[in-house]
Amino acid sequence: MLKIWWREFGEKNELCLLEIRMNSKVIGIAPLYLSDGKAFFLGSSNVFDYLDFIIAPGLENDFFNILLNELKSKNVNRMELELVRENSSVLKNLINFARANEYQVTLNEKDVLLEMDLSGSWEKYLSSLTSRHRHELRRKFRRFQEAGLTNFQMIENPEKISGFLDLFFKFFRENRDDKEVFMTFRMERFFRSLVDVMVKAQLLRLGILELDERPVAFVICLDDKETLYLYNNSFDPKYRNLNLGFVSKAFSVKHGINLGKKMFNFLKGDERYKYHLGGKKVLLYSFKISL
Repeated sequence: MLKIWWREFGEKNELCLLEIRMNSKVIGIAPLYLSDGKAFFLGSSNVFDYLDFIIAPGLENDFFNILLNELKSKNVNRMELELVRENSSVLKNLINFARANEYQVTLNEKDVLLEMDLSGSWEKYLSSLTSRHRHELRRKFRRFQEAGLTNFQMIENPEKISGFLDLFFKFFRENRDDKEVFMTFRMERFFRSLVDVMVKAQLLRLGILELDERPVAFVICLDDKETLYLYNNSFDPKYRNLNLGFVSKAFSVKHGINLGKKMFNFLKGDERYKYHLGGKKVLLYSFKISL
């Protein structure tokens, strides 16, 4: 028995495909919405880094066969998926399934993310860096620690996190002009709702860097099993000369190591600091298929 769950959302009552069940068991989840004969990943690439389908292992072909037939029955003639990583189900399974069924497929490199293994100790991590980057990290740590009484803590208490959000947004808007443009009040509401959901799911961690017992930088991380994801950060621009953005992120890496995490993910973007902290490039693709 096959069941496919849809839901309408938004002002235009667009359809969102949520779940495919076979014999009462969920075989996959497709976070898609349909608009003007096209299917897209649900969400905006302004706020997600990469997406994928969630599929029960070994049922990939069944899932994609059902999915594509269902989309065609909804008069969808094109699927456009932005930002899928190179080991996603899209590239590992859907692309081969689509070509085998003679669908037209287009694949292009779109962006990159950086991530790195976190095996061992802090000293082992430092030894994995190039000598130049290791020297740079130690120099910036030392300069920050010489500025006064310093501390870094990672908190997960909902009330404490909520109490620091106003200051996080204040710093964020003051960091750069483009960040102030990005962080509209609508975007702030999205961030606050995201924080609320992630805190309730026990996935969000807020890193706080302190100087003389005052918060001077924040790092928002997502903690998912063996991986710590760096989602966003902000810092007090009055202390820009202390490289607070870099230092707070390095402390987050150290915290991940202390927690025994196996992976640290810097997420989308090839900013220079990610390479300096040891990140390795992973390609992100855009994928289009004509049905």
